[in-house]
Amino acid sequence: MSAADTAVIVVRDLWKIFPGRTFIRRDALQGVTFSLEPGEIGGLLGRSGAGKSTTLKILAGLLRPTQGSASIDVWDVVVWPTEARRRVGYVPESGGVFEDLSPLEFLTLVGRFHGLDPETLRERSTGLLRRFDVDLLLRKDLPMREFSRGMKQEVLLAAALLHDPPVFLLDDPFQGLDLVAKAALRDLLRRLAGEGKTVLLACNDLEVARDLCTRLIVLREGKVAATGTPSEMLRASGKPTLEEAFAALADVGDALRDLDGLLQGLKERAT
Repeated sequence: MSAADTAVIVVRDLWKIFPGRTFIRRDALQGVTFSLEPGEIGGLLGRSGAGKSTTLKILAGLLRPTQGSASIDVWDVVVWPTEARRRVGYVPESGGVFEDLSPLEFLTLVGRFHGLDPETLRERSTGLLRRFDVDLLLRKDLPMREFSRGMKQEVLLAAALLHDPPVFLLDDPFQGLDLVAKAALRDLLRRLAGEGKTVLLACNDLEVARDLCTRLIVLREGKVAATGTPSEMLRASGKPTLEEAFAALADVGDALRDLDGLLQGLKERAT
C-alpha cells in the first residue's frame, strides 16, 4: 500500500488566487502538494504571506481553492465539505471566542454543534479545561471578556479537541501561551500523534518545529520549497542548523537584504 493510500491529509496541485483591488491578482498558493499520514505532526513553515494560513483555511473548509484538490480522511473538502469538517479540529491564527460566554458555555455550544450528548460534553469540557490550566477550570463559569489572550487561546484549543476528530489544523497554536501552557500543548500534540491522530500546524517557532514536527513543509511565495523531516531538511540544504536551512529555503536572506536596502534608502533621504 502506497503512502497516498494511507494518508489522512492529501493536498494535490492546490492553487488559490485572490483578485487584487487594482486588477492585479495575487497567487496565494501555486501548485501546493503534500500529504500526511496518521500519527504525523506536520509543520507549515514560511515567511509571512507564504500561504500557510490559506492552506489551513482550505483544508478547514473556510476557503474554496481556485484549482486542485484537498481531502481529509478521503473526504474532498469541496465535494463533501460537511463530512470533511466533522473530521477536523481547527484553531485559526486570530481566532475569537464569544466573550460574553463563559468557557463552559462556549464549549457547550461547540459540542452541541458536533452532536455530543450532555454527559460526554460535560466530562470532556471539564477535562480539557483542567488539562490546559487549573485556573481556567476555576473560571469556567465566568465571561471571557476579561480573559488574557493566552486563556482565550486555550479555550479555542479545547474546542478543537472536544469532538475527538482524527485531524487537527492549528494556525500558530502556541501564540499567546505561557511556558506552562506551551509545554502542556506540546505534550498533548505528541500524545494525540501517538494515538494515530494527524496534526498540521502553521509554525513560526523553529524550536517547536524541530522538537515537535515529524515532517516539515516549507512554503515560499505560495509554492512548496521543500518537504521532509527536520534532518532531511538539513541534508538537502547543506546547512549546519535548521535556522540556516529555513532561511535559505524560505528566502529569508532576500527579505533581510530588501529590509537593509529600505533602511539604507531611508537614511539617505534623511541626510
